[in-house]
Amino acid sequence: MDFFCNINVGDIGICTEKTEEADFDFENTSRFGDGFVCFTSGEGELVLSNEPSIKVKKGSFIRFSKGECYEFHMSGPCSYITSELDTLTYSDTFPRVVECADNEISFLRRICERFEEKDRLCVVETRILLMRFLVSLDDKVYSAMKQVDHTINTAIEYIHQNYNRNFTVDELADYCHISASYLMQSFKNAKNISIMAYRETLRIKSAKEMLMSGAFRIKEIADLLGYCDVYHFTKRFKDSTGKTPAAYAKRLYE
Repeated sequence: MDFFCNINVGDIGICTEKTEEADFDFENTSRFGDGFVCFTSGEGELVLSNEPSIKVKKGSFIRFSKGECYEFHMSGPCSYITSELDTLTYSDTFPRVVECADNEISFLRRICERFEEKDRLCVVETRILLMRFLVSLDDKVYSAMKQVDHTINTAIEYIHQNYNRNFTVDELADYCHISASYLMQSFKNAKNISIMAYRETLRIKSAKEMLMSGAFRIKEIADLLGYCDVYHFTKRFKDSTGKTPAAYAKRLYE
């Protein structure tokens, strides 16, 4: 059964909700089939081979592939919906973990209930319901990614227009209409560099161009690029290029 979004749901072997006592630990050395785990209560940690550990809590929907090994270490009582299918293919944009809202957890419970009725149509209808659920999650992920892309592009435009000013992250976050902490994390994830480090690369690039022109003194460059004094400009420039501004300019005309 092939669907749009590159999502495919194969035959379902297990789709049920389980409850565990406090301090639940679980290890799977080689998962038997594709599937997912979605926590409906509790919190803890997911440990995957060759990947950083991931904090999980109520609403954490985690996708798995056949043959994967992993461990759960829960700090208290917990409950979770687990599944096992012969094939379960996600779209390219679907991350390892997606956080589900209460209404999404309720819909996933409906899927379990339908599967456990064990009548003639339960498997087919469960696959259809699960497809609806996964497509809905995928749409949510894609929409969030588009919003992050828009926010990052807005932030980058602002930085390029104001890199010669000592604006704060809070000021930039207000301009993007999001929290400073969310902006910093999203920017770092998207560009693999912090906001202020990105601004610094633009300042150094501009400083090199101004030095190459021969039309500016070092103090003028420091003032024009928003450095508090020549000392700080010289230090930042040397940290970036390995040379002082004076040495860099001298090399250009040797």
